[in-house]
Amino acid sequence: MDRFAWLEFGDSGLPVRPPNEEGAPEPHGTTFLVRAETLFLEGRHEPALREFSRAVAEQRDLFDAWAGQVRCHLAMDELPQARVWANKALELFPSSARVLSVAGLVAACQGQGEEALRFSDQALELSRGLVPPMLWLERAECLLRSGRRDAAADCLQMVRDLTGDDPDFRQRIGLALMGAGAVEQAWLEFQAALERRPDRAWLWFLSARVARALQQEEKARFALERALALDPGLEEARRERSTLERGTRAGWLARLLGRRAL
Repeated sequence: MDRFAWLEFGDSGLPVRPPNEEGAPEPHGTTFLVRAETLFLEGRHEPALREFSRAVAEQRDLFDAWAGQVRCHLAMDELPQARVWANKALELFPSSARVLSVAGLVAACQGQGEEALRFSDQALELSRGLVPPMLWLERAECLLRSGRRDAAADCLQMVRDLTGDDPDFRQRIGLALMGAGAVEQAWLEFQAALERRPDRAWLWFLSARVARALQQEEKARFALERALALDPGLEEARRERSTLERGTRAGWLARLLGRRAL
């Protein structure tokens, strides 16, 4: 099934769920949500999007699934689609802290910094002091996009305080920092995540990306080999390795030609 089939809204304004297979037990929204989050952290954004959509179709007030759809589109650089989902969620659930928070992230991606923080402020107020880590993370992302790194650092520390050594959140923090160009800090977060999840190929790939940005080619090469050993079909890692190899050959040739010119 084409993934955009899941983006169609029924008369209720919700995605339409296909009929369940005959004899199969009825699924629960949280089942799809857990599966979607796992796929997202593995970098499989399109399958994750389908699972988030199934979760919403099963349970309309599963706010983390609405937010997950938005984040999938943002991860795939599909800002218009992310805006569609955020607006639909806001229309249906204007008082959901989770929905307001991810709507703020979309506004930040559109360059609307003040609007983004207004949404984030509302989300924090609705949480009544019991702010979940994703809200602090998304506030940090909004702040990072507006260049307010010190304030963002405070929010990211709140995420660490609430989640400890949870590798999923350390990976998410690393992604936020990498997106803001803070590659040295992103490297530290990815390494902390890998200590707990050395089996996650996508995490090795992300580590390779920041290692290349830090001009640490040997670390990048090692990380890419680990990623491909865990998931030989990871195309992003294959392309990254090819790019790295081309750069290495070009650098070697330039040095060789330079010596011959002497």
